[in-house]
Amino acid sequence: MLRGLEFAPGDSVIEYGPGTGSFTKAIVERMRAVPNVHYLGIERDPGFCNVLRERFPDLIFENGQVEDVEKLIKMHGLRKPIAVISGLPLVVMPSAGSIIKTVSKILADGGSFRTFSYVHAYPTPGAGRLRALMREAFPKFEISPFVIRNMPPAMVLKGFKAGG
Repeated sequence: MLRGLEFAPGDSVIEYGPGTGSFTKAIVERMRAVPNVHYLGIERDPGFCNVLRERFPDLIFENGQVEDVEKLIKMHGLRKPIAVISGLPLVVMPSAGSIIKTVSKILADGGSFRTFSYVHAYPTPGAGRLRALMREAFPKFEISPFVIRNMPPAMVLKGFKAGG
């Protein structure tokens, strides 16, 4: 999910649906190498949000909806994010289109949106719709090779905003 992602001082990164923090842990490791990188995690499950706040007390977690991301960015005084990392099941979410459009709007120039999809879902209409939405929203779109060591195997979908 994070391959090729580099931070600079002052950058912001947002994580959608961090759950219990598997991607969060990897993001924190990258953040430690660069001073003054800001993180915002948006998690709708209050129990997971409490777990995240305990595991990562130096990070900001909001118990809420990703649809409120613009308000949360303003509330925390963050710059446009260089990356939005999503653990959400966008393949099955009716709101995937509006979520992706909002991400393309809030990203910093040159920033990226990264999400994943399981290999077994690739031929489904929802996965095809997700790929089409990302191709439409971002001038550059990539799909990683299958990550076989993940169970179940998955691929990373990346959309890049122009500029930067």
